[in-house]
Amino acid sequence: MKIVSEFTRAGPAEILRASQKDDVLREKIESSLYDILLQVGGNKALIKYRNSLSALSNLIYFGSTTLSGLQTLGEEYTGILQFDSDNSNIPALKMRILMVLLSSFGQKLVLTALQKVENSDCLKNDGELRPEAQLQILRVITWLKLFIPILERLHKAVFYWSGFYGQFSKRLTGIQYVLVRQWLKDRKSLYGFKILSVVTLVYAALSGATESINFAQLSADELRARTQPTHSKVVRPLRDSCPLCLEERHSSSVTPCGHLFCWHCLIEWLHTEQRCPVCREPVQPCRVVPLHNYL
Repeated sequence: MKIVSEFTRAGPAEILRASQKDDVLREKIESSLYDILLQVGGNKALIKYRNSLSALSNLIYFGSTTLSGLQTLGEEYTGILQFDSDNSNIPALKMRILMVLLSSFGQKLVLTALQKVENSDCLKNDGELRPEAQLQILRVITWLKLFIPILERLHKAVFYWSGFYGQFSKRLTGIQYVLVRQWLKDRKSLYGFKILSVVTLVYAALSGATESINFAQLSADELRARTQPTHSKVVRPLRDSCPLCLEERHSSSVTPCGHLFCWHCLIEWLHTEQRCPVCREPVQPCRVVPLHNYL
């Protein structure tokens, strides 16, 4: 007899409340790591390793709870437990390890792998591949980078509708939640989440259409600009350099607060934290403005 039959399956309301509670604690860990890195390595180390702090804080938090066989504080707060895909027992240690690693490093590893391929020698102008093949590979890589955020929105839409798998890493590993304290089941919000699912799906569709139009208008020169090697090590004037990569800016883009960055550097940063890297003002990716013919 399956143990999960003795409990009520957790809904999106309980899972979201647990996730929000966990996020508060993870952000405190990330803030502490931020301060330590700034004091030890300075601004240069902070710019270099800033994108890794979120993954590291995630690993520290869930490593001390989920991997140890304990509830997270959010799960304890809402009274939910993790169960495996067979709904018969708590997830095995290897599945918990895989889930935590995917949650912490999954997206970063995919983006890093795409960046490695994008910067590989075979995609340079003097590479072994023909220019047509290089251009096609660059287009596929760019399309994948644009598709990842849209895939996350689609996952959220499915979660809001079904109530299963609040995180993409849990969907891949088949880890679900059950509600131990059944009297806390929030049934009134189910219809609200159905509406939210539809809204999220529409937003994902509109975002996908917008990105598809921008992708179709992307020229070959703009694609190749990302893989051009830097032949000179001459220090550029500060106004011509990107604060993130510390190199000469390519495809200059401006944030609402007025700071200039390389387009791909800024978008990659905003994938992990939607704040300006310079002044820490909130920045939505849709508010970034690419500057054409900017000198």
